[in-house]
Amino acid sequence: MNITKAILLLLCAVCLPATAYSESDGALGPKVVEVSQTVLQVPLKKGTSPQEAAEAMINKALEMNVKLVSHLKISEELKARGVASRHLEILQLCTPEDAGKAIDLNIVYAAYIPCRIALVEDSNGDFWAMMQNLDFQIDNKLMPPASIELAIRINQQMLMILTAGVSGDL
Repeated sequence: MNITKAILLLLCAVCLPATAYSESDGALGPKVVEVSQTVLQVPLKKGTSPQEAAEAMINKALEMNVKLVSHLKISEELKARGVASRHLEILQLCTPEDAGKAIDLNIVYAAYIPCRIALVEDSNGDFWAMMQNLDFQIDNKLMPPASIELAIRINQQMLMILTAGVSGDL
């Protein structure tokens, strides 16, 4: 099992025990995947505000030469329009060289660009960082090795950025 998969499985088991990832040999038909399984959802460390988390993620991305493409502060925009909203902001991140490599491998990967991390407040007032669980692409037996290598590298970068935000480490 690769290190990325081990980290994601551990985080999913701790944070989402009801939707733990399970392997299937396909003998019982296609694997059923709940939408929650396609997302890595990690709570912010107690005392870490969403603003601190966003700042930590932006700093980590810059340190890793990952470009912040967009920072959407959706809840602020909704409030400006007079609409009550829980906290929701989305950081869109991309390494242009990786984006170029991805579409050279298969133009379909453009649909996954840029990578996103959302900071979301749930109905209990708890804050979460969420990103796509890239293991579903990494473990795809139909993907060529070059695509898998790229997905693993991108996933590792995104996990490092998400981890910095969750802990609020500047």
